[in-house]
Amino acid sequence: MKLTISDARVNVRAQFAAGGSVLAETVSSSSAFAIDLIIESDGQRDKLEHLVRVAHASCFAEATLTKAVPLTVTNTINGQSYVQRPAD
Repeated sequence: MKLTISDARVNVRAQFAAGGSVLAETVSSSSAFAIDLIIESDGQRDKLEHLVRVAHASCFAEATLTKAVPLTVTNTINGQSYVQRPAD
């Protein structure tokens, strides 16, 4: 598929929030992300939409943010490592 793109921009916004108390062990955090993809082209709309679908589907960063992925955290304190278990 060959398309001519005259202009393309991506705007990514992130929002982070934290709350609770460290001392009371009630700390929590949340985040949200938004992606705006802006394309200018004289190409056929259906081919451009296909390109956008493939771009989103093949984006490692987007997949990591939208799908649960395995996460292992290893902490080392005074030379001794331990694997952090997820909170209940």
